[in-house]
Amino acid sequence: MKQKKIASLIGALILIISAVVLITGCSQPNSNTDIIIEFDVASVKCQNRSSYPYTDVTSGSPIQEKDVLYFKAILPTGKVVENWYINDVKQEYQTGIEMFYTVKAADIVGNKLKVSVITKDAVQRTVEFDSASVKCKNTKSYTKVTTGSPIQEKDELLFEAILPTGKVVENWYINDVKQEYETDVKMFYKVKASDIVGGKLKVSVITKDAVQGTIEFDSARVKCKNTNSYTKVTTGSPIQEKDELLFEAVLPTGKVVENWYINDVKQEYETDVKMFYKVKASDIVGGKLKISVITKDAVQGTIEFDSASVKCKNTNSYTKVTTGSPIQEKDELLFEAVLPTGKVVENWYINDVKQEYETDVKMFYKVKASDIVSGKLKINVVFK
Repeated sequence: MKQKKIASLIGALILIISAVVLITGCSQPNSNTDIIIEFDVASVKCQNRSSYPYTDVTSGSPIQEKDVLYFKAILPTGKVVENWYINDVKQEYQTGIEMFYTVKAADIVGNKLKVSVITKDAVQRTVEFDSASVKCKNTKSYTKVTTGSPIQEKDELLFEAILPTGKVVENWYINDVKQEYETDVKMFYKVKASDIVGGKLKVSVITKDAVQGTIEFDSARVKCKNTNSYTKVTTGSPIQEKDELLFEAVLPTGKVVENWYINDVKQEYETDVKMFYKVKASDIVGGKLKISVITKDAVQGTIEFDSASVKCKNTNSYTKVTTGSPIQEKDELLFEAVLPTGKVVENWYINDVKQEYETDVKMFYKVKASDIVSGKLKINVVFK
């Protein structure tokens, strides 16, 4: 009888210890606080960009699942990245000097995450273009590139056409091969080894006469600017095909945009306060381009969230949003989780509905009328 009681006590003690272990996590060596990152500091630099300000990460530093890490290869002269590797697994499409990576639990092996980079000799030659019609700069080094300058594969170059008045780009050409979809004043191009032929890379541009006209809109309801020249555009101003224009509705309080119209044709997907539009020759009818906007009453309400676990701001007005604040449909809100140490976001919820793909520390959300239920919008976040 005495032995049975002792056995029962031992069994109960084991159950209690097991429960304590499960609750405290003492037996879980894979907790977020135990994970470290390893890389060769002579060939790789790293930053944690999960939140601002960014912090430098050194080899051996602690990291956790869902950290957003930025890696940059330290390249010797004449070398380029062949591939990045995570735990010695080749990342097929990561072949640039930089790599962004969000830490996955599945990638953590033995409480470590190993990152490495393999380099190779770069194919090098010179670039040729007509400096009277083309300008160029290296977007990585922010340096001007002139015709005859040395370049190498994977250089990122920005070409810009020097356009005479009334002309627009018809097409860009690389080694006399027409680039079908490169018809803008600028062309971004990442140098390919295969494009360096006979020791040279040749870039050229063909121009054509622009279709021109004037623009018309109600200046009491619409503002406009040219995003190429950064100049204000008023109704009656001259415009031409390929001008890049930004329209903004002047909204009365409590109103939102229902739709934008070009030449009285409804633009089905243009329902925001702003509309970016690149002028098409076919839209200049009888020498004119007409822009208009229709507004409607906004569905309004208040927002609710736990301010101990969530922060929020309105990205249109750049103002802080507190729980209980008034909001309306089409407000653009940025939520940020206030994370306890060692925790990550499992999921965000809108009106208690799980947002399957919203698992980051931040969630951008554009308010939908249908989400304002009985005058309220509820946001919450669950950690793990």
